[in-house]
Amino acid sequence: MAAAGLTHGGFYRHFNSKDQIVAEACATAAEVLIGRLAASASKKSPQSGLKTIASTYLSAAHRNDPSDGCPLAALGSEMARADEATRAAATEAFLCSADAICPHPSHTNSLDLVIIGKNL
Repeated sequence: MAAAGLTHGGFYRHFNSKDQIVAEACATAAEVLIGRLAASASKKSPQSGLKTIASTYLSAAHRNDPSDGCPLAALGSEMARADEATRAAATEAFLCSADAICPHPSHTNSLDLVIIGKNL
């Protein structure tokens, strides 16, 4: 925060609670992840796109860069203790992620969805 010229108080004053910070961070991180996954699959057929998304998400590069990782994996254990707004933001992020991964379920083998689901 010092590099940005903020004090802790100056930063936290912009939020009503810690839960609001987590909810907004989760939503923003999910948007970034969804955008990256969708971009990696955008020029592919639905089945090929799904494989590209899985390869991107499960890659060593993605695994090794926690700052660029999945917010749901990082914050999932916190959701049980979070307030309703934070859980709603995480749920929305999950649903948007699922839609980005498989926007047309009829084009995807159900086994592919199970494999992807177990790895998310």
